[in-house]
Amino acid sequence: MVQWEEMKDAGFVPQTAKGVEHEARNGIRLCTLHHRLFDAHCYYIRWMPEVVF
Repeated sequence: MVQWEEMKDAGFVPQTAKGVEHEARNGIRLCTLHHRLFDAHCYYIRWMPEVVF
């Protein structure tokens, strides 16, 4: 996937992530409305390695 590689290059996902179809963090529970908005790229969730929980 070209978009996946572009997101890795931009630092949006970890360089060690294997691929969009195998990435465990790709699983997210959303209500129907927010799932549609997420799939429509109205927003995204960014990986931030400097944030520690």
